[in-house]
Amino acid sequence: MRLLFEMDRKDYDPDGDVFKRLSSRGIIFRDGKVAVSYSGRYKYCKLPGGGLEEGEDSISAMMREVREETGLVVKPASIREFGYVHMIQKGKFEPVYVQDTSYYFCDAEDLMVEPQLTESEIREECVTLFIPVEEAVRLNEAALGNDAGCRSVIERELGVLRLLCEESNR
Repeated sequence: MRLLFEMDRKDYDPDGDVFKRLSSRGIIFRDGKVAVSYSGRYKYCKLPGGGLEEGEDSISAMMREVREETGLVVKPASIREFGYVHMIQKGKFEPVYVQDTSYYFCDAEDLMVEPQLTESEIREECVTLFIPVEEAVRLNEAALGNDAGCRSVIERELGVLRLLCEESNR
């Protein structure tokens, strides 16, 4: 899978213990709009997805997370790689936090199921929206000014959304 970009905060001890997290996200377009999980509380959006669970591969995790966060059911035969983002920074609880987030284009079934939001997603007032990619970019650019404690997530998603805009304009 191709590297989309790297985010290296350089705010960590390079000799510190490393905690590595793998996650994956789905890029689902419908009628020219992209599916996002929008935080009503913090006013930013992210492509649906999340972390891999024990024994899970990246594609299975993406399919599960998309279904849990949005209620959208991914069509397995439609999945195509887009790329991944490599992030390194000082962690909240660990000296070095490394996260590789894989992104996949995919289609979803027309029928949706009931989302199964986590407590944090409920607190963030997350809802599923289909919006133009350019609008998602604008929302995340505006959200960078809000210190919601999720700046890294907003910056990562903003970078991917900008790439989607660039590549769709080629």
